[in-house]
Amino acid sequence: MIKFIYLTLLLLIVVQLNAIPLTWQKVATSSDDFPSSYQLGALGYLDKRQQLIYFGGIGNTGITADTFICQLLGPRGGNVACNWSQINTTNAPSPRFYHYSGVCESEEIFVVAGGQDNNKVNLNDIWYYRFDSQNWYSINATGTIPAVRYAGSSGVVPGTCEFFLTMGFGGTYRNSDTFIIDLTNITRTSTAEWRLISPSFNSYDPSGPHSRCLNAGTFLTEDTFAIFGGCLNSLGYLSGGPCPSWDSWYFDLPSRTWIQLPNCLAPRSFVQMSNLPNNSASAVLYGGRIDSKVISTVSTSTPSDDEVDILDLTTPQKWFRRIAEPDPVNGVPTWRDNHNMITGYGLVFVFGGSSGQELWTLSGDYKENEDIPCPQHFFTTEIAHGILMFLAWGVCFQMGAVIARYAQFANPLWFYLHITFQLLGLTLAVAGFILGFLNRSKPYFPHAMIGIVAMALALWQPINALYRPDHKKGEKDSVFRWIWYFIHMVTGRIALLMGLVNICLGLFLIISPRPVWIIWYIILFAYVVFLIVMETIFWIRRYRNRNDEKLRKKE
Repeated sequence: MIKFIYLTLLLLIVVQLNAIPLTWQKVATSSDDFPSSYQLGALGYLDKRQQLIYFGGIGNTGITADTFICQLLGPRGGNVACNWSQINTTNAPSPRFYHYSGVCESEEIFVVAGGQDNNKVNLNDIWYYRFDSQNWYSINATGTIPAVRYAGSSGVVPGTCEFFLTMGFGGTYRNSDTFIIDLTNITRTSTAEWRLISPSFNSYDPSGPHSRCLNAGTFLTEDTFAIFGGCLNSLGYLSGGPCPSWDSWYFDLPSRTWIQLPNCLAPRSFVQMSNLPNNSASAVLYGGRIDSKVISTVSTSTPSDDEVDILDLTTPQKWFRRIAEPDPVNGVPTWRDNHNMITGYGLVFVFGGSSGQELWTLSGDYKENEDIPCPQHFFTTEIAHGILMFLAWGVCFQMGAVIARYAQFANPLWFYLHITFQLLGLTLAVAGFILGFLNRSKPYFPHAMIGIVAMALALWQPINALYRPDHKKGEKDSVFRWIWYFIHMVTGRIALLMGLVNICLGLFLIISPRPVWIIWYIILFAYVVFLIVMETIFWIRRYRNRNDEKLRKKE
């Protein structure tokens, strides 16, 4: 027993001494027949043949339907080389980019689905490439077929031939529904059935991820698929949210539920991640755009070229930021987006992207790398919009209304306080309103439409105040004064109610942490109770004053 303990300790020491940190290596290529496209294509790996495959994408010649195979040479998990060759197929899918893909080992096929063609037409077909015949074949898909889409996340469930697809942009809307199609025996049947395993979530439902595109996604285990970031705002319906975003989730296949992960990274889109070899339930995320707009909407420190980010579900922290070790000769790749990542041969492969056509690998144990503090601090126009609108609609306008309703004493101070709070609230609301449109989202979803109406009513109030009929002390109010007061009161209360409703919607829309919106609902509940109490006191006092006035008249 003592010998066994000593041997175990010795083995642990040897393993620790031999552990190497995550390290970059630039892959040498032994052929000039390199893929002509290197952005937004699909990359796969077949272990049986030790081959990478790359299809479609955008390159110097535009959108292609080319197929390239990379034969890997060298030790598994070590210093490898790549021999690229183009495959001349007779029946390839149409040229496309932003498509979904995955490799089924048992059938030895590479699957692609959806995407967008060179005419900007969104696709919903599905094809597979047979490594043995070196040709493409169309799949006759039945069942609940996914709507046309591109730029989402996909993969084959590890250990199966089930192709998994989620998220994506459909043209005028984004998706968050999830599908699976079982391609077992597809090379013999050519027919398979799509199944919907999780419906879309609207942007005000905290139980699932917002609809999005341009996000990262990968399988961590045979039961879990993780996503990060992407672009959440949309052209219509119930979609909306930050673009780029910073939230991450994983889908549990057995229970068919999404679970949100802790926040760590700054917003990113056009980003990729792939599972880490020899690390259970973990993945590495790399690259992406911090901000993809002409007008900057994200303020944060730019990641260094050597930063990689790790998702490890086996740890309480979940997310980690690390400094990857450089290739001794070639250093580290230039930070990029529009690239591809895939795991195989004991390595994580990174190909192409906005910085060129190179093929790189990552290998090693991330726990040995230098740590970067998490979370990465950032600030966005969406957050600024939310803060300004909370101060305007949740504080200033409400205070002004409470003073006007319950503090009309003989001293005219109440009137000046009312005006001060309303003008301050209007200033904050206008500033927040402008910030709300900087992310280029279209005002077709409820939060935006309610906000536009509420803002119009708020702007109407000072205009309406300019036409207030005079009131002479000791005289009864005129009919016009009562009409003016009724319009001012009704439109003001409608605006106040819409403002509170929109704060509730906005907290879900912007993916606020759960404690934030729980605290807000507690405050809102307390405020409603306060209004009920104050309104009760108001009417009791009014009733007593009227009775006292009647008694005085009788006397």
